[in-house]
Amino acid sequence: MRAKPIQQLNTGYSGSGYSPVISFQQGSQIQLYAMRLINGAASASDLAVMQSLAEDAVTVYTYTAPTLADVTADLIAGNNVALFNATAGSGIIIETQKKIQAFMVNVSVNQSGANTFAIQYSNGSGFSNVLQVVSVPTTFNGAPTGKHIVFFSPGVDFATGCGITGTDTTQYQIKFSAVSGGTTCSINQLKAAISVSYSPNVAQNSSLELIFSEQYPLLLEGGESIVPFFEQPSNDNKVIAFYQYQD
Repeated sequence: MRAKPIQQLNTGYSGSGYSPVISFQQGSQIQLYAMRLINGAASASDLAVMQSLAEDAVTVYTYTAPTLADVTADLIAGNNVALFNATAGSGIIIETQKKIQAFMVNVSVNQSGANTFAIQYSNGSGFSNVLQVVSVPTTFNGAPTGKHIVFFSPGVDFATGCGITGTDTTQYQIKFSAVSGGTTCSINQLKAAISVSYSPNVAQNSSLELIFSEQYPLLLEGGESIVPFFEQPSNDNKVIAFYQYQD
């Protein structure tokens, strides 16, 4: 492989986490050497570095038991699909080859009414409740940008296979569902992500820092990107990184 010069990133980041700060290039892999997230918000904030998976490495289903429908192609095309519908327990299943701890969506039709949400992970034969919900929106709506992140901690028994007919038993699944009925919401994009590093309750002007050795940087596969997570959005939040592309 042929390495390109090491690049420096030094930028503000006003969102919670959706848009990548280091994006993949066709035919290249990303090598991340160091990254620092600085909390510029007026209060303490959870921070994380996310590795967003390639869109062709993620399968998304809508699920209202017992009906499962593959909507991956619709989301890639930017079409509206239901994040959940008016039936209690309805939602989506996200299927990946890698264990994920977050997903990001772009809301195209605002949530109608209030609801609470359940997040579960595959355990080899069924689903278990996640151990911790780090971040989930109170309401999925278009204000201010329509972009939302759901961040959680599965248990150590996160395994391939959830027992639902039509899913891939060789893949990991995350199920996100609306607990009660009567509310609806649609999205037109979804990204699944691995939490590379996470630090809770980072004080104002303090940071989350990652450093990898020159010999063993964090290697992102084709189509993968780096997305920061800031629990408290602020125009004063900052991202600093050193990385390299390899052909």
